[in-house]
Amino acid sequence: MTFPRLPRRVKLALAWMVGVGSALVLAFMLWVVAVPFPREALAPGATASTVVVDRGGRLLREVLSDAEGRGRWVPLADIAPDLVLATVQAEDKRFWDHAGVDGVAIARSLGVNAAAGRAVTGASTITQQTVKLTLMADAPRSLGTKVMEAVWALRLELACSKEEILEQYLNRVPYGNQLQGAEAAALMYFGKPAAHLSLAEAAFLAGIPRSPTTLNPYRRLADVVARQREILDTMRERGAITEERWARAVAEPLQLLPRRGELRAPHFGAMVERAVMARAERPRTVATTLDLAVQDDVAAVLARKDGDAAERGGFQAAAVVLDTRTAEVRAWVGSRDFQDAAALGQNDGVLALRQPGSTLKPFVYGTYLDLGGSVADVLADVPTEVPTEDGVYRPQNYDRRFHGPVTMRTALGSSLNVPAVVTAEKVGVERVLATLHRAGFDSLTESPDHYGPGLALGNGEVRLIELAGAYAALGRGGEWRAPRWERGDPEGAPETRRVVSPETAWRLLDMLSDDEARALGFGHDGPLALPYRVAAKTGTSSDFRDNWAVAVTPDYTVAVWVGNFDGRPMNHVSGSVGAAPTVRQILQTLYPRAARPGDVRWFEPPPGLESVTLCRLTGAVAGPLCPGRGREWLTLEERAELDGIGDGWRESALDRQNGLLAGPGCAKAEVERRRTVTLPAIYADWAREAGVPTTPTEASPRCPEVESRAAAPARLLYPLPRDRYFIDPTRPRERQVLTLRAASADGRPVTFFVDGAPVATVSAPYRAEWPLEAGRHEVAVGRDAPEEVAVIHVQ
Repeated sequence: MTFPRLPRRVKLALAWMVGVGSALVLAFMLWVVAVPFPREALAPGATASTVVVDRGGRLLREVLSDAEGRGRWVPLADIAPDLVLATVQAEDKRFWDHAGVDGVAIARSLGVNAAAGRAVTGASTITQQTVKLTLMADAPRSLGTKVMEAVWALRLELACSKEEILEQYLNRVPYGNQLQGAEAAALMYFGKPAAHLSLAEAAFLAGIPRSPTTLNPYRRLADVVARQREILDTMRERGAITEERWARAVAEPLQLLPRRGELRAPHFGAMVERAVMARAERPRTVATTLDLAVQDDVAAVLARKDGDAAERGGFQAAAVVLDTRTAEVRAWVGSRDFQDAAALGQNDGVLALRQPGSTLKPFVYGTYLDLGGSVADVLADVPTEVPTEDGVYRPQNYDRRFHGPVTMRTALGSSLNVPAVVTAEKVGVERVLATLHRAGFDSLTESPDHYGPGLALGNGEVRLIELAGAYAALGRGGEWRAPRWERGDPEGAPETRRVVSPETAWRLLDMLSDDEARALGFGHDGPLALPYRVAAKTGTSSDFRDNWAVAVTPDYTVAVWVGNFDGRPMNHVSGSVGAAPTVRQILQTLYPRAARPGDVRWFEPPPGLESVTLCRLTGAVAGPLCPGRGREWLTLEERAELDGIGDGWRESALDRQNGLLAGPGCAKAEVERRRTVTLPAIYADWAREAGVPTTPTEASPRCPEVESRAAAPARLLYPLPRDRYFIDPTRPRERQVLTLRAASADGRPVTFFVDGAPVATVSAPYRAEWPLEAGRHEVAVGRDAPEEVAVIHVQ
């Protein structure tokens, strides 16, 4: 067969067309090659979500990626080969052969769509889909977009190997339910990493990317299984898998995990998420210190108390548990029920600002001890007036009663308000506030004058996490470190600072663990009296709006708040009956087998402390006549101060008729011998009401030859013997004065003396001011000479 010869004109035209076409193809290829694929578009950051896990690796929550998805980037080597195989067979069977665009698939798609009269199939390769996932995710659907996808696919093939492209695709492709990438999908649907997927599971996942919304395993499982079977059949027909493997995969039952339901530790997770989102570079995994088992137990305790609290008007509660030694968070429960919108359950009580009531008192006494005060010092629980910027403040105890001379142990254990306020006023609110700041109470941002001595009763606002951190510091011997929620040291070594001395910290814990010290205020065997030693303190804010309880052991520090997020007061619920039972139940979950004192270890005392038996009413070493005794731990300096000081108790001969001192002139039958104690005059009213037998200062008129001093015409009420005062170098010296108070039996003027020198002569109400001077001083009152003396210390 011969072909007609083409005219020369036609040959020239054809040659021109071939040349132009070749030139265009060459130009196109040069254009493709000249513009490289941007490597920054392949960075995994935008697709990777952040997983928050507890200290055992258990999932708490997943912080979505910048692309609003759940994703975990893994190398191709950590993805099961069967998933790679199934994906290629399902999406792009000639992936290993084409250069980014599959011409055969395009031609087939055009024919099928033309026959159907609509678009029923596509021809995008895995490379083209990767381009869309990385570079053109926001591009509109159009013919021009498809052309550019093809161009960028060619460039991607030039820039990356086939394996690199597969890694990009399998880490970015959506698998429904906000899942991005094979690793996240494998963990969500099957609870295993992508490397451990079986062939059946791999085919199941490979079918989802075609239509992630329609092929949702939690909504249309049957459709996804049908697609899986279709892929397995195709793989068998193409020889990608053997008949035997196909049969095993078809017969394998799929163990699809249920959809994730409730959030684990939701308040804690929300706090972690906020912290993670604020970082310049988000980590893939945040390993926290939370213990999910402890968290669940604490959450269950708060939920169980819901009914009891509702009866008392306390509808909400929060709790935090720290590891005392490390300050690591073990549990963080922000409310009784995160889902309870009516009770504002999504509010986080661990971070809420509330008034802490009496829970700050240990730090007041800690300040006093570290400044040179002694646990042997007697504190006056009597009607008291404290001058403030707003006038005179008259503190009251919770029971509206006064208890006379009390030890620091009793004042702290029974949470007496008057001694705490007086102590804060003595040491200076500035110093108390400085101690609280060292203890981590950063929320106390106002000036000392704003709080005044009422700071001892918790008139500022703090957070529950701050309170837990401060008490944990006592458990570490007075050393504070910030509560930690992330494992390791992401920001370097944790900051530490000294709050109080080790001796002071240990003695405060010792007092707070003494059930006998709590008896005056709360009775014996209250909710915080456990079979083992626990240092515990409760607090109640004004108008019963907030209940607090804190407990410390060498292992755990537990802090609980009970109240209402909207600020409504409760029905006269104090911390001892509101938050304390919750703390007790939490401790019982932490120590389920502890039933005896030795079952939970206690803190070792620091060196240099001596156990001494003191007389409670006078704070001196107890003699044989003292009826009320208690053991205290004293430093060597504190013990030395008590040398030569009697305990004030004596055997007195009293006239039976009038109770006054009886001498030799009284008939033996009219004399009664009784054990009496000498107390400062300020306690006279209290002693009379309490029935404490005080030693009379007057002789019976029926026994004129009695050998006792005459009735003192003037009595010193304030200061008290062995009182301590502290000069604050930050305050003007003219504002640092001691108010001297006295009583006159005959109504005549009295004179105050300091170190033998007269200070002022005054009439009723018998008060004068003396500027504080450092040192040991003898303060006295009398007529013409000192008659009643009190030795005090000013530092």
